[in-house]
Amino acid sequence: MRDKNNGTTGNTPANPYMPDSGTSSPSRYLPTGTSIPGSHEILAQQVLALKKPTATVIFSGEGVAIDQLVAPADALLVQAFPGGSGGRAVAESILGQHNRFGRLSSSWMSKRFEDEQYFSDFAFAAQGRTYKYGNRGGALFEFGDGLSFSDHALTVVPVAAVHAPTAADSAEAIGCSLSYAIKVTTLSGARGGDVVVLAFLVPKTIAIGQLQPGTPLPARQLAAARRLRKDDQTGSVSAVLTLDAEAVKLTSIDGSRALRAGKIYLLKDLT
Repeated sequence: MRDKNNGTTGNTPANPYMPDSGTSSPSRYLPTGTSIPGSHEILAQQVLALKKPTATVIFSGEGVAIDQLVAPADALLVQAFPGGSGGRAVAESILGQHNRFGRLSSSWMSKRFEDEQYFSDFAFAAQGRTYKYGNRGGALFEFGDGLSFSDHALTVVPVAAVHAPTAADSAEAIGCSLSYAIKVTTLSGARGGDVVVLAFLVPKTIAIGQLQPGTPLPARQLAAARRLRKDDQTGSVSAVLTLDAEAVKLTSIDGSRALRAGKIYLLKDLT
């Protein structure tokens, strides 16, 4: 990893784990980088080299470098730390007994991200960090990416009683809540299971003069998210997706949040 003032923060030893000087933790070893411990990645590569249908499962409480595992893997499943019953749940899901997959809650970055980014510099927009500002650090998978055992179609209709733009509208005109009637229909694959619907706002032609000097304009920002359970028979589900005024506000560099005059576009996406 790199520090803006001091350069690389330490030398990474051959063993990516080194003793921690503290004595309070029963586990006295901390990682010095995002690499998977050598023997683990070697084993994974050897299994994938057999070219048998393989699902690669990542159990990790933080992002790890999986650059060498993405291309040869037939499927990737990120499970964090699911607890004592998690192994069985993962196995049953891989075998098709469940169809309740979700989406990434943060972008999954490539190995070069930790070498190129200054982690002491929190000017995320200037560095293109996070999904809001383009992930110029090289994302293997973007925030919100995710698949399931189904292919879906999404229908979005504004609720007539509420002013709700479907393409673009003035931010001044949407101080009230926006409501959309959404319907998810299964096109192929498993009919039952969960589906995650995300709504992103993409600010366009905002009056920059209304923002504090130096305020970056996000490429997009999450406005709403819903996990829905499909009907096992019809393979569809309907719901109302509501965006309140807070969801369409922009944040100035001084931390203040407010509606800004201009055009705001709504993007819909789902697993």
